[in-house]
Amino acid sequence: MREKVDVTFTASASGKLDPADLPTVRTLGVLGGKVAREIAKQLRIIDLNGVEFLENIRNPIGLTRAKLLPQWAKFFLGYP
Repeated sequence: MREKVDVTFTASASGKLDPADLPTVRTLGVLGGKVAREIAKQLRIIDLNGVEFLENIRNPIGLTRAKLLPQWAKFFLGYP
């Protein structure tokens, strides 16, 4: 089964998450706004070896905001 990163209750309501899977969902609270959550999500995706192995179809932090990531994360993503 492929893991879904950044699952919320809206994902359950939209049918992206089976309600039977809710007991196995792991969540992580992130202080800050949208950018802080996207950085945390991007780092978790990298921890899981990239979007190729997940249901996520794209990285939340693109090339234009790559400066927000640590150097090792930029290297993993192939960003300059």
